[in-house]
Amino acid sequence: MYTARKKIQKDKGVEPSEFEDTVAQAFFDLENGNQELKSDLKDLYINTAIQMDVVGNRKAVVIHVPYRLRKPFRKIHVRLVRELEKKFSGKDVVYPAEIVGKRVRYRLDGAKFS
Repeated sequence: MYTARKKIQKDKGVEPSEFEDTVAQAFFDLENGNQELKSDLKDLYINTAIQMDVVGNRKAVVIHVPYRLRKPFRKIHVRLVRELEKKFSGKDVVYPAEIVGKRVRYRLDGAKFS
């Protein structure tokens, strides 16, 4: 039987957390309910999902995917993030390709410059 547990793969002997099960269930529901994403999500799975607190009492969901599935996820990540944000209302869903760090350089005296 195909279940949401197939959408998350952990190391041997490690059980997924309750939140990771929730994210895996959301992936499973998207695969079964959204015809547009069904064929793309068929062979995809996640490694971990983390819920983080960010500024302004907001929460973000960070989803880690296996490196070898990076290209298929990148192909659908805009639609996938949009659908997951609907499922996790009030939380931001972040795909690592969207995270861009700001470079800050420091002088020897500790002053910042760009």
